[in-house]
Amino acid sequence: MLSFETHEITLLAGDLRHWGSKDGVGQLARFWHLKRPVVNDRYLFMRTEGPAIYQWRQCRLDLKTLEVNSVIFEGVDHNGLLTYCASEREVYVVQYVGQGAQLLVASLEEDHEVQLAHQQFTGIDLAEPVSSVAFRLRCKAKLHVDRRILLARSEHFRKLLMADQTMTEIDLTGEAAADVKSFTVLLRFLMTDRWDAASVEPELAFNVRDLAQSFGLPRLMAFAEGHLQQQLSGETVLKILGRVIGSATPLEKACWHLLTLEREAILKHSQHEVDEIVQKNPDFAKKLILLGTGAPSDPVPSKRRRTWWS
Repeated sequence: MLSFETHEITLLAGDLRHWGSKDGVGQLARFWHLKRPVVNDRYLFMRTEGPAIYQWRQCRLDLKTLEVNSVIFEGVDHNGLLTYCASEREVYVVQYVGQGAQLLVASLEEDHEVQLAHQQFTGIDLAEPVSSVAFRLRCKAKLHVDRRILLARSEHFRKLLMADQTMTEIDLTGEAAADVKSFTVLLRFLMTDRWDAASVEPELAFNVRDLAQSFGLPRLMAFAEGHLQQQLSGETVLKILGRVIGSATPLEKACWHLLTLEREAILKHSQHEVDEIVQKNPDFAKKLILLGTGAPSDPVPSKRRRTWWS
């Protein structure tokens, strides 16, 4: 930090002699190639490379405590992040969506009702003997996980296991999205609070999204939608929108935004998909027709201009 009054330079965080990727207080924090500092009265936001090659890390420095934390703009593809800024209460992010761009805004005010993963794990009694729970999936496959993790990290499974404390197996054979690969992502998320795969197949992302919605995991759902937004383009938007329409999530809004920008070109080059939509999903077809008209059923109604007599 450079003081304009005294012209003194003060080291806030990190060490000029040691590089790395590590959260910490003051000189204990580590960075690779700091870029794009954004500051308000309380925080300094920074982008930095690492820990892996071609991977971005978003950091937040608390100017009062000098504590550095890695943070996530949920629902934002950090590789497609164009720029960002922050006010005292909100952060604004511009990211690429297809051939256009999208402006997102989120509150900086902390929701104290939401517990972070490390806070949930501190409640685990390590003196308690390990007891596993098996999930029976489709194709007769089974996945096992520590019962204490389910109790600490999932309200859905906590209620289920507390209602029957002798339960050692949960039957998910009727859950269409619960294949081995998709449910493994969910269980690893419960253990790590992360889903950092570099590239994800669309069907896997949709399955994880459905599981996250079914089991009340909004953070995992945001990760899944973030992976799908990375694949959003004129060629994929109708397929993606057809599976999330009516959800009112950021992914659905991104799809409608892209269609608003490139509707004519997308429909022209997707005639086969449009035929299927007309036959199988009339409500979706109606929304495509009314898009941009300002009609009551327009999925993206334009804001009315205020006239002198209104």
